[in-house]
Amino acid sequence: MIRGVVVIEGSPKGMVKEFRQLVKAGLFWLIRNWHRETLPGHFKKEAERKYKYMGRTPKYSRYKAKRRPMAGPLEFSGRSKRELTRKIRVSGTAKKASGAMTAPRYFWMTPAGHPNKPEEITAVTKKETLDMAKKLNERVTKQLNQVRDRQVIR
Repeated sequence: MIRGVVVIEGSPKGMVKEFRQLVKAGLFWLIRNWHRETLPGHFKKEAERKYKYMGRTPKYSRYKAKRRPMAGPLEFSGRSKRELTRKIRVSGTAKKASGAMTAPRYFWMTPAGHPNKPEEITAVTKKETLDMAKKLNERVTKQLNQVRDRQVIR
């Protein structure tokens, strides 16, 4: 009788165990990365065209240009930018993750005819979406390739 031992390096079982945890960590990283890198771009002048913000009334635009000429598209006093870019709370699972930011009260008050500021601040372009998906895929794939699980078959 001949006995043998087969050792499989990087077994699929080990990868399956780690996959959900790695995707969850990747999603959390992606949201924090969006908050740090993409969100500040929403307060720049070119963001109005890039993210297709709803137009403001001419009266408000003149008032804002006169009072706060340096303010970006989604800010007047700078309070919304300061609060929104300060921190984000991330929660979720391996299938879905979300981030919560604190914003001034006026940011969430949307009477009829007014722009939906929360929708505008969280808008992403198709290119940004594809870049985020690519980053997540690369990150999870890289970490999965580093899983060194050994399966011994006797």
